[in-house]
Amino acid sequence: MIAIDFFRIIVDFPTMVKKAARIIFLINVLLLFNGCISLNDSHRRDLYRHIKAASVEVLVDGHLEGSGWFADPAGYVITAAHAVSRSNISIEIVFGNKGRLPAEIIASDRGHDIALLKIKEGTGPYQSLKIADSIPDPEAPVYLYGSPMFHHGIMLGGIVARDSTTFTYYTDRRMLVRCYHVTAPSPPGTSGGPWVDRRGQVVGNQSGFITHQGTGAGIALVAPPDAIHRLVATKKSVPTPTLGCGLEELWTQSPGFIKRFPKGTEGVVTIPIDKGGSVEAAGLNKESLIISIEGQAIRYKDDLYRVIHARKPGDIINIKVLDPDKTTPRDVQIKLGKLD
Repeated sequence: MIAIDFFRIIVDFPTMVKKAARIIFLINVLLLFNGCISLNDSHRRDLYRHIKAASVEVLVDGHLEGSGWFADPAGYVITAAHAVSRSNISIEIVFGNKGRLPAEIIASDRGHDIALLKIKEGTGPYQSLKIADSIPDPEAPVYLYGSPMFHHGIMLGGIVARDSTTFTYYTDRRMLVRCYHVTAPSPPGTSGGPWVDRRGQVVGNQSGFITHQGTGAGIALVAPPDAIHRLVATKKSVPTPTLGCGLEELWTQSPGFIKRFPKGTEGVVTIPIDKGGSVEAAGLNKESLIISIEGQAIRYKDDLYRVIHARKPGDIINIKVLDPDKTTPRDVQIKLGKLD
């Protein structure tokens, strides 16, 4: 038995060597993988420090209103327009050990909910963040830095959730904003904070978040990098047109309301309507269904929002409106207002 076992050992020796080699290979792979994890952890720490060094908090009349970041070493800061939208306010920038530095609004783009601030007095240059050329692909990891719920220096993670920009209408701000979606928490206080990719480049600016019955749905609304590029480069405000209402697609309304229109009808209802706005001035109400604009049929809200966003305040748009229990649409002209 001993001889036979020994013989088997001798015969199987090449196989044993191969198995041992495989085991050693797997051990090396595990060690390498562990090293990669350590490198990734180190990279995340470096990314955090990189963003932190260029990020700020924005005080309005002494109250913490949002977050922001240096887009230029000369002291230019990007934040959310809605955070500094009131008139006759004092603005301060807080970051690092520099204390509270007075700042002023240089320009704003309400259509993307971004504002450009400038530190009035400072010792610059300031560490700034580079702006990416485009939105990352869907499923790409991105990171938000800001001060959620009055907690300082928090970095949150998310995933790009769509492959193009869309529009959202903030009812409380009466703002139509071009943005894209990121699957992530984005609590109050992070508005104006930078969204960055793994390289530390800014891929967007935090604007808001989708809610359902007052509760966050885990979807952030982010201003795209092309708009940030333009505002930083021109340092000029962008006049923003407004329809003076929000929009809802017909198929999201109650079954009873949908039945008041011919079967298969598509369009958008003007909900809610701003008092004294363009839509109200044109005689539309919450039951008015817009079915086309400039001869183009409307199915989704974005079909109309894209046209509005590309126009200027004072422009005239031509729409067709179908009223409930009617079969013949009517032509309506609307003069676009200006979002102050």
